[in-house]
Amino acid sequence: MRSLARKHAVAFFAGALLLGASTPTSAPGPIVIPLHADAGKEGEPRLGIDVTLGSSTQRVMFDTGSTGLRIENKALPAEAYRRTGRSAKADYGFGFEVRGEEASAAVTMGAAHATNMPFQVIDEFGCSPAVRDCPVDEVEPSLFSGIYSGIFGAYFTPTRGGCCASPLALLDGGIGRRYIVHAAFDAPTLTLNPDERMVNTFSVVDFAAFGAPRGCIRIYQTGQETCGPVIFDTGTPQLLVTTTGMIPQRPWTHAMLRIGAWTYDFPIGSGPGGVPLSVRRTDVIRIVVGLTAMQDFDVYYDLDRLRVGVITHK
Repeated sequence: MRSLARKHAVAFFAGALLLGASTPTSAPGPIVIPLHADAGKEGEPRLGIDVTLGSSTQRVMFDTGSTGLRIENKALPAEAYRRTGRSAKADYGFGFEVRGEEASAAVTMGAAHATNMPFQVIDEFGCSPAVRDCPVDEVEPSLFSGIYSGIFGAYFTPTRGGCCASPLALLDGGIGRRYIVHAAFDAPTLTLNPDERMVNTFSVVDFAAFGAPRGCIRIYQTGQETCGPVIFDTGTPQLLVTTTGMIPQRPWTHAMLRIGAWTYDFPIGSGPGGVPLSVRRTDVIRIVVGLTAMQDFDVYYDLDRLRVGVITHK
């Protein structure tokens, strides 16, 4: 998400990102779950996923840049879940927070199930004390684009359980421990438990020590290249580069991303076919590939082997 800058730094440097047991050999074949191309209140592109807790189906934002299933209490009937009494909180950058309680529920997504999935019930939206003049009334619509009742954070986490683990890692049978994100707006999908024939088509790299694959992006006309952690973030509309060096001078017409043997040339611009690029100077180097930049390739995740793969489909 555009307002989730802080979450990326946390995700990158959180640790080894190990998530429990491996996929059993008896796991079923690939399961394809449809995603939904939506537009937020400001027209920003988003992906949604339908999640059923008990008998209540909620459309929440599908976000590969954050972690944990978190849903507003006002959207859920009380009989759909069980509270644990343990408080839970998440900071989504710029001081925006969601506060509430850990809970659990039977969860279904298409043909995938979790008998007892931990998640966070959101009871309150707010701001951290460090943020002055925070528009509390704008926190909810800013985080959820005014159209969702929660967020499905599919990024990895070092937590082995609890409300803040990746919900995909908690699906029955381990079927969500390997998956492919096809983010193209015409027919977005999430494929769980892909077979080896599908996986072998991807250019795959291991995670680096900072908990993400390492890549390099070079902005044309400037000759400047930035190398560091790369995260594919369906919750962020743009292509974002943060650097500890100098900001390259415009114009920016193209940017070439390289991860292992895979490369992709992004045309930069706000017009048709263009990808919006933001370059910022901070104390952390990272490359965030947002939703509009993910239209021509798929991303494969392997939680057990800590790998990410990419394949261009256009």
